[in-house]
Amino acid sequence: MRIVSAMHKVPKISVQIQPQHVRLEALVDALDELDALRVDTIYCWDHIGQLSGSSSLPSLECWALLASLSRVTSHVKLGSLVSPYGWRNPELMAYTADTVDRMSGGRVVLGMGAGWHASDFERLGLVMPAGAARIRGLQSALDRIRASLDALKSRVPVLIGGSGPKLLDVVAQHADIWHSNQQGPAWARAAATLEQACHRRGRDPRTIVVSVSLGDSDIDALAKEHEIDSVTVNVAGPRFDLRRVRELVSWRAGVLSG
Repeated sequence: MRIVSAMHKVPKISVQIQPQHVRLEALVDALDELDALRVDTIYCWDHIGQLSGSSSLPSLECWALLASLSRVTSHVKLGSLVSPYGWRNPELMAYTADTVDRMSGGRVVLGMGAGWHASDFERLGLVMPAGAARIRGLQSALDRIRASLDALKSRVPVLIGGSGPKLLDVVAQHADIWHSNQQGPAWARAAATLEQACHRRGRDPRTIVVSVSLGDSDIDALAKEHEIDSVTVNVAGPRFDLRRVRELVSWRAGVLSG
């Protein structure tokens, strides 16, 4: 069943920057090119330190990087994919997102999630709650974030990442954008669950923008199989190789011109 807002839409192209093992010159060059390519959104993952591998190269903090990007990019939207609710006070998270949004001229997406990587919590001196408690915590944090954004008269859209049934109920209540790493039958089941959750809450599911991680999938096949609004490609340090992104931009241009 359809849960996106327009039929036969050519998916927008977004890029998730994974700022670990960072060579600053390579990162700056990649970000400049992504802005020039007119990708729709540059997301930054939100992890503490290195998530994988080991090197002496630095890792960069998500929202500090997004604040920097707000002043050196001009076209792309900027967002977190995603910020775990338990690391930052919800009111401060809303204030931070609104500040970066104003600095960028209204281009920020606030991506939120329940958190999943225990070492991130440990590096902050926190204990990662159990799964059900994390969903309840995300729900509570989003209640406060939404209230704070309203008080700030902010128009920052909220993205929520994840595909579990309980989390999808939170998506139905709070998300402007739903992002999933799933594809195929698993994605279809999650989409149906989200649609049911929207109907329970009296929400039109077509008001939620649908974003999917592309992974190694073929874009033509994915676009035909899933009715989605946006695909996201991961780009990692230290090289920040953009060949896949260039291919997708070329594909999009061909579809739109054909």
